[in-house]
Amino acid sequence: MSYTINLVSSKPFLEVRHREFLRLMQNLYGDWTIREAAPYSKSGATIHQCEIYSEIPSGFDWIRVHLTAVRYHEQFQNWPFFYEWYLSIDTHLSCGAINLAVHLGGILLAAEMFEWFVVIDNDSCIKNEPTEFKNKEDLKVHVRRVLKKYNEYRDQIEPLGLLDREGFLLLPQTFK
Repeated sequence: MSYTINLVSSKPFLEVRHREFLRLMQNLYGDWTIREAAPYSKSGATIHQCEIYSEIPSGFDWIRVHLTAVRYHEQFQNWPFFYEWYLSIDTHLSCGAINLAVHLGGILLAAEMFEWFVVIDNDSCIKNEPTEFKNKEDLKVHVRRVLKKYNEYRDQIEPLGLLDREGFLLLPQTFK
């Protein structure tokens, strides 16, 4: 099952900030490799596309997280409101617990690093759960609910010290 979360910004895209985000995400809960799928573009709809993955995909440490930064373009607009760009973080839940932690930690990290006005999650399918979040606190609560939904993954993440006592996913202190 594919799982996508989008962080939407009304501020201009800053390549330097995006590169810093990727550098930090590359070391989120492990040491991962980045492979570019589409180079940076100053004019195309896709600003940048890459994948963060584990070099030796096996078992618990297997991760594959796709990141795409997309510019607003009238012909290809995704939502009925104006935005400058959005960051899409996509993964396959079949990859495992660390993969989910990197994915969800990545969206929390992006929420810390970029100016945004909405995060949209249309794939978690949690009953009676909102799909749009407009502040960091609501997003953190949503991530905790997603981890509760996938409790078998949460049970694997918890012993690694990636969750606080209340079940919130922690970001390493160096990221704050």
